[in-house]
Amino acid sequence: MKTKNLLFNLLMVFGCLNSYAAWDIYKSGLSVNGGYYDCQLDGFANNFHNNYFGRFSTGGSLVINFAEMLTFKNGSSNACGGNLHYRVYRSCDTAPSFSSLALTFCCSQGGTDCSGGACGPDINNPGDQKWRGVPGATVNVISGLNQPGTYIFEVYFDATGSTSNSSGCEETKYSANGGINFRAYFEFGTNDFFTDGDFSAPSWSGEGANFTIANNSSTSGLLGSETTRTHTVKLNGNAGSTAGSEYISSQINTWDQQQEWYFWMGRDGLGAINSHLSATNQQAVYLFTNNSNLEATTGINGYRIIMGEATTSFIQLQRIDNGIATTIFTSTSGIPAGLTDYGIAFKITRNQLGRWTIYSSTLPTTQPATQSTPTPLSCAELATVNHGQVTDNTYSPATNNFFGFRAIWDATVAAAARTAAEFDNFRFVALPPDTYVSLGSSSGLVDENATLAQNASLTVSIFNPSASASTSVSLVLTSGDAGRCGRGLTAGTAFTNQYATLTLTWSAGESGSKTVYFDPQDNALCDNSTTLNFALQDISGGTNAFLPASNTTYALTIVDDDQGYIGVADQNFEDGSLAGWSITGNAAEWLASGVEPITGTYSLRHNTTATSGQSTISKRVDACNDAGVIVGANTVWNFEISFPTDATLNSNFQVFLAATDSNFYSANNNGYAVVIDQTSLPSAGANKPSPAP
Repeated sequence: MKTKNLLFNLLMVFGCLNSYAAWDIYKSGLSVNGGYYDCQLDGFANNFHNNYFGRFSTGGSLVINFAEMLTFKNGSSNACGGNLHYRVYRSCDTAPSFSSLALTFCCSQGGTDCSGGACGPDINNPGDQKWRGVPGATVNVISGLNQPGTYIFEVYFDATGSTSNSSGCEETKYSANGGINFRAYFEFGTNDFFTDGDFSAPSWSGEGANFTIANNSSTSGLLGSETTRTHTVKLNGNAGSTAGSEYISSQINTWDQQQEWYFWMGRDGLGAINSHLSATNQQAVYLFTNNSNLEATTGINGYRIIMGEATTSFIQLQRIDNGIATTIFTSTSGIPAGLTDYGIAFKITRNQLGRWTIYSSTLPTTQPATQSTPTPLSCAELATVNHGQVTDNTYSPATNNFFGFRAIWDATVAAAARTAAEFDNFRFVALPPDTYVSLGSSSGLVDENATLAQNASLTVSIFNPSASASTSVSLVLTSGDAGRCGRGLTAGTAFTNQYATLTLTWSAGESGSKTVYFDPQDNALCDNSTTLNFALQDISGGTNAFLPASNTTYALTIVDDDQGYIGVADQNFEDGSLAGWSITGNAAEWLASGVEPITGTYSLRHNTTATSGQSTISKRVDACNDAGVIVGANTVWNFEISFPTDATLNSNFQVFLAATDSNFYSANNNGYAVVIDQTSLPSAGANKPSPAP
């Protein structure tokens, strides 16, 4: 009943007043997507307040078609029209300012409505007026939204008028739901925030009868605007008093090569110590499995996030193999034992290489019971604490795999405490693979005097290039002498006097590999071999381009050739000379002999003497190094030895492969030698040559 009608009846009863002046708003509403939603008139079949408009995605429409307000005025009062004020914001964000739509005169009792029909049926008393506003352009409240979540669509109306001045507009009246305004809801870019209050869209299977979608969670993780129309999945205590678990799961039809999971997990224990997380009271979120039954002990594979341990409950990522869970990642921080009444937002990512990254909002730490400082709200963007990464490629999501929630409890927990487990705000994002680049090898070797055709080459490959954006990456020298090497992109690249960072770029849509060629400096110096270390850095562009954890570094060894590292010594004594060799002891004890040579015409021979002793013959193989040892290259020694008589322990040869002194039997000599005695060879017999190594 309108206020003015009540007043009119009172006047008839008492008959003590000649007139009564009053005005106000007695009805307000708006049309959204073609449906009319009443705001002020209680009991109307299609109320705006607490209405759920559904789930939308980018490109969707939630349009204000028009808004209207009905006023009354009596006696000398006046109503002047007003405004619809509206705003849209996520439940966990700060509310923005209101936008306004002016409501102008439409019609009075007995007149023609501004839409062409009669002004009724609510305009049925003298002084009743309708005010209407139609946007000059479509007002799509979803337009411009880019963050997923539950959104509040909030409105109120105001009107101006005067109680005592029939032409005045100095007063303001409101249709604002007692000051809290009218709030409807919708979801944007979500899988299920449970704002619709049911398990049907999307469809959840399992033990839904033992879960309740509770309105207005009391956990301290849901504050401010979230305390209005926040719907949270929680156990309802119907599962009995024995130990057990309950779950719900939902099938996801489309996955793709990368995935992101967002969800909220709460513990609404209201300070009850026996409702905190423990080794037997746990909460698990199944990121994907091949089985909708999350309690299956066999036939289920996949991954889950689980929390609940005897002391601190750390965040664990577990792989499930035929029903057996194995922890593959554990966070370094967690929830203290005894803590209840909190909420945590999570973000879990898995890229196409099987690298998992675990994020959460700031974890609560206050003990022993209820935290004094509330946790962050449930927006997934607040899950910014990076707990770390792990790579596991055992299973990859497939079409029609499942996501789900599971609560586990023990027999000691009271029925009321069993309702502590809460889950909410599930969003899943399937993404195409990101762009990355990698190196074709980790090391290379090039001779200093290599021709251009012999230059070292390194392949750099791109994976999943973007069709619309170019990709660039730098090959950076991280250590080594930049002056020893030049670089370029063609096989004919000639040496330049300084290596500089080389940037490789693939244009949009370009695939395949690029080859970097390294031409070393032939500096005619004895400066030994050197190693230059390179790394891929500063990747940009592509589709979220990144560098993988491996195959991004390269070590190039440049071998100095000025003392013949390629063939350090090659002597078969066929010239009959010992030129270049140094003898310690009697020089006559060594000669290039033509007597029974091993091969060819001459062989090096130890000249038989009648006395015991030691004698050495040596050749400097690396004049570039003061220590006289071969450095920086793989080295192979080949030689042949022949004995006319059997070698013995006291009559043998020692072949020094490397030594620090040309006097091999010096007390200060260091190096490596091969000792050839009777244990090394079969009986010599008649001048048997040893086999070549």
